[in-house]
Amino acid sequence: MRNRGAIAVATLFAGLMLGSCAPPPPDVIEAPVGWIDEGPLLTVHDGSHTPARLGAITRSIIDSVEVVVLRFESSMGLAPAPAPSWILLGRSRAVLRVICPLDSLLEGPPSTWTDTLFTGPGLVASAYVLRTLEGHLAVDLHLAAPVLARAHVGGPDSAFVIELRRGGPPMPGLALASRRPNIVLLEPREGSASSLLAVEGYARTFESNVLIQVRGAVAPIDTFTTAAGGVDLWGEFRLELPHAAAAETVRVGDADMESGALRLIEVVRRR
Repeated sequence: MRNRGAIAVATLFAGLMLGSCAPPPPDVIEAPVGWIDEGPLLTVHDGSHTPARLGAITRSIIDSVEVVVLRFESSMGLAPAPAPSWILLGRSRAVLRVICPLDSLLEGPPSTWTDTLFTGPGLVASAYVLRTLEGHLAVDLHLAAPVLARAHVGGPDSAFVIELRRGGPPMPGLALASRRPNIVLLEPREGSASSLLAVEGYARTFESNVLIQVRGAVAPIDTFTTAAGGVDLWGEFRLELPHAAAAETVRVGDADMESGALRLIEVVRRR
């Protein structure tokens, strides 16, 4: 299923046929043919540069295919999917990430969404909108089961359309214990003892501070890192601790603003 061949789609004319209110589609799109089990699903090279924000994330199930649609809007109404953008399926983390540029001319937050938990059976368990460490806007779709995926730009609003169906190699999934109201911890995971200790995820904490406690290494470590962005969206964080590879327990979180009590996610890497 690892088909990494891509087809280039030339300038589309569908927007002209849909009427003047329809956003024009991007100019150049690359997408692998067929269903993909890992890697890039869609690359939008060029297109509209109108300042726009993420307006809606919807999920529906049609037969055995789950469809997630990301729509964008501007001050004038509907806006086409921004460019450049990328849609990537990461199997090792069970996360499908959509990466878009952040336009400095945009007034207000770049998204009307921050996060949502999807109820009922489905392949997408939750969605988080975040700023990456590189300063981009990203939407992380956390997957509830192994999937194959494909993506395209479609509809009268030139939205991102992501299709998912069950299949492919196993995915680890994210334990519910790795989520808190202000922290989502992607790494480390339970039992994931590796030669490099990397602490990463996203946060919405006071002054974007993320507290980290490491126990069972050469010496206890109490430190912190800073998440990207502010409180309007989730902010990505990552801290590598190469001298703590032998750590047994990692705790990540923040302190309550009123009581000062620590609110920590605990991960046991070794027993």
